[in-house]
Amino acid sequence: MVTAIKEDLLRLTEFLKYLKSEGIDLTDRMLRYYISFGIFPQPERIFGEGNVCYYRKEWVDRIKITQLLVRIGKSLTEVKSIITSIKDSEKEVLDYLSAYQHAESLTYITEQLKEGKKLNQIKKDKIVKAKELYLEEFHQKFGAKYKRLTDNFFHVLLQYKDLFPADWSREKILAYFGFKPENIDFNDRKEVRSFKMNFYKQLANFLKQRRSKLNKQLDDGIEFCETSIKGFERIIKDS
Repeated sequence: MVTAIKEDLLRLTEFLKYLKSEGIDLTDRMLRYYISFGIFPQPERIFGEGNVCYYRKEWVDRIKITQLLVRIGKSLTEVKSIITSIKDSEKEVLDYLSAYQHAESLTYITEQLKEGKKLNQIKKDKIVKAKELYLEEFHQKFGAKYKRLTDNFFHVLLQYKDLFPADWSREKILAYFGFKPENIDFNDRKEVRSFKMNFYKQLANFLKQRRSKLNKQLDDGIEFCETSIKGFERIIKDS
């Protein structure tokens, strides 16, 4: 029995034409196959009109999702599992899926849909995954440059290692001065220059705070590496 207003329902021929106007090329045979497979519910009937079958316009989004999933290699069993697990509106899910063209991303999203996750959580998870991929790419692309930069700076810090707690590792000492790969964009020379200068200013302030622990005056032949731009000694005198 029909549960929707008649204006939202179409007979088979009208429904197939409507699908075509929405860019969906679907035969009546394939539609019936989807219905028999359980991806779509049975067509509805109106009391007093005999065996005339009616199809809901709102099925369009589900058909588009189905065709999209089949196109990336999902079986109809998987499609059914995903469709029945969708907790958000199918239109919202379709809009989100349509934003991704890569099969890998679509597979990732649909697998989470199949687990019954809400779309909002999937979006959050996707952002986290994207950040992880970005950082992985960052380390691959800039790992050598970052290591060279930190090696040069740590060479300077070695002279003052006694000023740090004995149990501090190289990484902890560098982290104290803000050394994290995501803090530096090696494509931006101005940013790298600014980062270097900021390091030397921080180190100068650190040493001045611990002046009494030093065995020599700060301005007495302090060594600085070639990565310094204007020179460590000058920064200490001017800061």
